[in-house]
Amino acid sequence: MRNRSARRVVALMYSLVFLALAGIASAQSKSDTPFQNATTAGPPIVVVDAVKIEGGAEISLDEKASIANKLQGETAHSDWLARLKANAARQLQNDGFLDATATAKVEPIRLLDGKEHVTVLLALTAGPRYSIQTVYWAGSSVFSTAQLENIGLLRVGDVFRTSILRDSESLLRQAFATRGYNQTLVALQLQKHPEAGKVAICVDITEGPKSAEGKPLQCKQYSAQDILNTPFVPSLTYDPEIDGQMQIARAQLEAQRTNKKLLLIVGDSSCGWCRLLDQTFQRNPATTALRDKIFIAVHVDVSEDNSNECALRAYPKLTGIPFIYVLDADGKLLGTEDMTDWESSDGYDRHRIEAFLLKW
Repeated sequence: MRNRSARRVVALMYSLVFLALAGIASAQSKSDTPFQNATTAGPPIVVVDAVKIEGGAEISLDEKASIANKLQGETAHSDWLARLKANAARQLQNDGFLDATATAKVEPIRLLDGKEHVTVLLALTAGPRYSIQTVYWAGSSVFSTAQLENIGLLRVGDVFRTSILRDSESLLRQAFATRGYNQTLVALQLQKHPEAGKVAICVDITEGPKSAEGKPLQCKQYSAQDILNTPFVPSLTYDPEIDGQMQIARAQLEAQRTNKKLLLIVGDSSCGWCRLLDQTFQRNPATTALRDKIFIAVHVDVSEDNSNECALRAYPKLTGIPFIYVLDADGKLLGTEDMTDWESSDGYDRHRIEAFLLKW
């Protein structure tokens, strides 16, 4: 009897130990689950190591390289692949390929330091590159057609870039505002002719009432001798003490002398993203060297101390800062950039900056 009772006690102890161990294992399993969920709660940061482009026979090798460089880099967005495809299509469309589409698939390479490194296979369909066939102007009693053509960026024969619609609208509204028409509406309609690769643009202007209080902007007038007598000083930061008009005029002469273009970097020293952009150039000497090889870079201050309205009055209005205007050596606007597409999870992506610089 005693042996049987002892065996029962031993069996009961083993059962209790087993249940205890099972409980510990269950608790560990449950405690592991929140940790695993925490680490996988959001999408991993994706690093695009390489972009391989297929199709798009109409696109030059330089343009393909520009697209690939702009899309490389790091992104933390949950919809990063959709954004990548949209950016590729938008870049093509802004280079005149209005019917362009882009599809993409991903080949994971490895997971390193919590980041997913991938290669993207990008298939492009470009279609024809469109140019401006004709521009119809309607509704203006203030400016002649010839004057409107000089104000806007819509020139017959040029490659049609989608960005020029926005820039032309802004330039036209500003021109009417200088004449006191602050409520002018500019509607631009586009008609495509795919068989010819041409577009027709209709610009319908509604001037609105002239403001009784509207006063034209009073700006300084510098003579050619004034500009020649002012030494050229490289612009390294935002300085409210510098007159942007003279700064740009003097840089324009330097651009003509060196056969370069102008890069107006508009911002304010109190703007965090403006400082971050400068730091990106400072940390990447090769990017800075590329910029300075192609451009004369000019920092234009738009702080509370100096809005520099006169310096920027001929160009589209800022949509935020930092903001970039690209000009030729004669001061003609070639394009703008709000730098949204340059952003990555840790600031600005130098590859995207370099792709933009190489476009010009």
